[in-house]
Amino acid sequence: MLRNTRKTALFLPYLLFFALLTGCQSSSEKATTETNDGTVKIEMNKLLGKWQSVTNPKNVIELTNERMFSYYDDLKLSDESLVVYQDCVSRCVPEGVTQMPCMVTDGKRAENCFEVLELTDKSLSYALISGERKVFKFQKM
Repeated sequence: MLRNTRKTALFLPYLLFFALLTGCQSSSEKATTETNDGTVKIEMNKLLGKWQSVTNPKNVIELTNERMFSYYDDLKLSDESLVVYQDCVSRCVPEGVTQMPCMVTDGKRAENCFEVLELTDKSLSYALISGERKVFKFQKM
């Protein structure tokens, strides 16, 4: 049925990253809980639930205690395990990098580590820890 399985398999992880990291940030509504060193404190009651990308409302992620689901226009793209760290201890964080709050998923080829940049009752923003530093922003559904 799918002719370009390799291309589809390569496209879906990129779409997932885009969906996960896209959102909205309001400077007037900066209610992020921060620690003394300026990093975000992840409060699970704020993190869990469904989040919608502001730049593309068809992109939705759902975060549960142990899973991260990604949807595009009601089509489930991924179902990955999710671990949340206040101080990232995952092996995908380079040695010597300052500790930060992060979310780690079990991607198809390797772990995906996302630094949580902002978490409020209504907004979530994070960025992939390695490579290009593109920030993904979401709003609570």
